[in-house]
Amino acid sequence: MDYLIEQLQEAQISIVGDFYNENRLGILAIESKEGLFQHLLSKRVEASERGGNIRIGVHYYNTEEDVDVFVKEVNNFTLSS
Repeated sequence: MDYLIEQLQEAQISIVGDFYNENRLGILAIESKEGLFQHLLSKRVEASERGGNIRIGVHYYNTEEDVDVFVKEVNNFTLSS
């Protein structure tokens, strides 16, 4: 989760909600844009869309490469929109 937060902040992707250690769970949300969720699905990125946000869960079996793909695809969508 630390790596995901670091990569999102570096890419200047806004995180929704409280993501500080004392309140953190295994799910993180970013603001959705029209078409972003479908784009992620088309790239085989597992996520969910709830209340105008994209939610991503990070578990012990996810790798840094998984996080990199998520951040890259959000950036690719944002840059192409």
